[in-house]
Amino acid sequence: MDESMQSNKELSKIEKQIIDHFIFLPAIRLALNHDRKIIIASNPKFKEEYIKYIDEAIHRVVAAMRKNKDDIFDHHIRMTRKSWFEYDVYIRGQLIHVKYHKSVAAEWIYNQIEYYLNKQD
Repeated sequence: MDESMQSNKELSKIEKQIIDHFIFLPAIRLALNHDRKIIIASNPKFKEEYIKYIDEAIHRVVAAMRKNKDDIFDHHIRMTRKSWFEYDVYIRGQLIHVKYHKSVAAEWIYNQIEYYLNKQD
């Protein structure tokens, strides 16, 4: 998160996780959809298996997004997007500005894509 953000003292670990997932899960889905389009356009061996593998990961990400939406509601969090990885978070009567640098976001997304690709249902 941005160094100027005060959330380390104001957000619980669960609230921070909910906010992170809200910000990054759509980017993970977008990256997986992009990779899926590239595989469809190319001609790799075992094309159907690769597409199936990515589709399963996308399904897991979408399920996580649904759960995250419920968590946002349950914790009374409201998110307002300012830019791609920058949001204003309204929680417990407070406004907290959350901003991630692109390199930090890219690392988090990379690690999570690996998780969703390897996760077994």
